[in-house]
Amino acid sequence: MDNKKIPNLAALRAFEAVVRHKGLTGAADELSVTPSAISHRLRQLETDVGIKLFTLNGRRLALTTAGEELVFPLSDAFEKIRRAVADTRRLDANRPLMITMLHNIAVNWFLPRLPEFSKLHPDIEVRLFLTAEFIDFSLESADMAIRYSTSPWPDLHCETLLEDRLTPLCSPEFLNQHGPLTSPDDLKSLPLIASSTRLTDDWGSWFRMTGHAPSTSNRLRVIVDSTHLSMQAAANGLGVAIAGLALANPMISRNALVAPYTETVAERGTYYIVCPEDWRHQKKIKRMRNWLMSQT
Repeated sequence: MDNKKIPNLAALRAFEAVVRHKGLTGAADELSVTPSAISHRLRQLETDVGIKLFTLNGRRLALTTAGEELVFPLSDAFEKIRRAVADTRRLDANRPLMITMLHNIAVNWFLPRLPEFSKLHPDIEVRLFLTAEFIDFSLESADMAIRYSTSPWPDLHCETLLEDRLTPLCSPEFLNQHGPLTSPDDLKSLPLIASSTRLTDDWGSWFRMTGHAPSTSNRLRVIVDSTHLSMQAAANGLGVAIAGLALANPMISRNALVAPYTETVAERGTYYIVCPEDWRHQKKIKRMRNWLMSQT
């Protein structure tokens, strides 16, 4: 590698996060990606620098001497960047409020409510950045985020926004054709729709909660890359999706989807309002935080 060329930034972030969390799992939660994606980035970093930085034992990482030499100045550099960006943000009070979130909660929960916020605060321009990856506030332009995780993020201000409950969903036409659906066993011969980006086994959790093991006879799966697309696929009659009732409510209200079962299971994760600790009292961020909390 050219000594003047900086390695892939996402790979550097992953490396620093894994060392700080002492393993892949914590780093994956912080960056909102899978542990396998973190592992891929670590390998990419070693390829970029052309020297062995670590050894992996399962999801645990042990540094080589070269890795130890890299991680400490890297952590210091990220912290300096965070502080510099935070200081710069405070100088521009008139810029739009940038919020990052997943596509699903943006389309099905946030955007339908946004006109109310705009009426209450016409002086605040809101811009959305939709991504499945948790951004680094020190390196991106976002002021705050709505993110899904199984636990709060360390060193950030986190407030619980939504704790949703999962249940099967299908279109009214699909239910008329294949129903009635009264027992989990009724799903055995039906196509189940799943999202490849979910960090949890939603169908498995629901079946176990009802006392039924997931059946291998299911014509599973219609696989899509987001929960929002799984609900759209169900609304189009492709099968039965599983999603949170709070996020599915707009589609249920307009009869695009129905929830044939009364059984629900709690999401393993929570939707959090997230921002850097020292930004939470900034005027625009505080107004958005307070308004979001009033919606639940």
